[in-house]
Amino acid sequence: MNFSKVKEESVHTATALGGGGQVQKYHPQDCGMFEVCIGGCSTLFHTDATQIQGWEKFRVIDQGNCTYANQTAGGFFVEIYKDLSAYTLLAIR
Repeated sequence: MNFSKVKEESVHTATALGGGGQVQKYHPQDCGMFEVCIGGCSTLFHTDATQIQGWEKFRVIDQGNCTYANQTAGGFFVEIYKDLSAYTLLAIR
């Protein structure tokens, strides 16, 4: 089955940045005296696409055991992993 992406109620769609092949990274807070204290994770998806390009499509694969996998047009899979600091992150590889 081929699906274009999860479609929101608006005209925007969720797409994988660069067609996949990226690993999310955690950026810890860097709180200096006169700096904003912001931390978080790098982005693997964006939700502001208004047109679907060929490299932005996902394929939903039935793995046969009531589980499914998401594969990008580039052949990468969306996965969840823990980094060395035990943060749960996403990867598209």
